[in-house]
Amino acid sequence: MADYQFTNKYVRVRVRRFFDGQYKHVFIGRVIAETPACLVLFARSFHFQKVLCMDAEKGTLVTESHGLTSEGVAERAVPWASIEFVQILDEGVDYDAKVIWSDFGNIVLDDKNNTFITAQRDHGE
Repeated sequence: MADYQFTNKYVRVRVRRFFDGQYKHVFIGRVIAETPACLVLFARSFHFQKVLCMDAEKGTLVTESHGLTSEGVAERAVPWASIEFVQILDEGVDYDAKVIWSDFGNIVLDDKNNTFITAQRDHGE
């Protein structure tokens, strides 16, 4: 596994939490480089602590009032020590797509793959 290459693959990266109350971070994008210290992404970031899905209706937009914030697409270096996991995604992820509610309070990108961002079980503290 040491020789596995992530470069040019589309990924979903979830960052490890180091203390209670810390926001959860998910990055969705393309790996542009890997170093011994970090994974370099061209990605969009999502941040949440407790997502409120009381009025969530499948297909509707997820807004900041629901508890999820998003930053635009940019180059980001994520240290390996901070990465909880890396999920390889299908090619053609549209990480600029709108963020919508899916089944069971899950949050996805409104792209052709309905790219998964986070699950309801991750919404709590």
